[in-house]
Amino acid sequence: MNLKRYLILALALLLGGGMASAATQTFSTSIVIRQAIVITKTSDLLFGTIELPTGSTLYTVAAAATGHTAGVGAAAGEFTAAGESGAPATVSVTSPIVIVNGPNNLSVTPTLSTAAFTFGGTAQTIFVGGSVTVAPATVTGTYTNSTATLTVLYQ
Repeated sequence: MNLKRYLILALALLLGGGMASAATQTFSTSIVIRQAIVITKTSDLLFGTIELPTGSTLYTVAAAATGHTAGVGAAAGEFTAAGESGAPATVSVTSPIVIVNGPNNLSVTPTLSTAAFTFGGTAQTIFVGGSVTVAPATVTGTYTNSTATLTVLYQ
């Protein structure tokens, strides 16, 4: 060893560094395993068929089984979620949802029938509605989306 290390060791011994102290504490470990959340799609969110408006018009599909002010065939998206009974959960959806027709697109603002709930003994029904504004200059055709996502998370 070199002189510098001897000096450091000697200094440590003089300052009490030569006396080691240790302590221990026991602890327990646990894990809670819950049923996986399963979401089943019953139906997609459909704005139906509308006539091109003469002025910008807001079309709405309620986040419920009824109450739509959109076109013929409008329907809320409907899903069921099953999970651990008694466990709280939150719900979210992609926002905005962009629907496309070739290079043209429309932006849908989604709504949910519930943002939070507690799983019970039966599956929870969740509706997804939304609103979209259609202008007179909107290109006609079918606008669709395949990337919107409904998420249900345990809390």
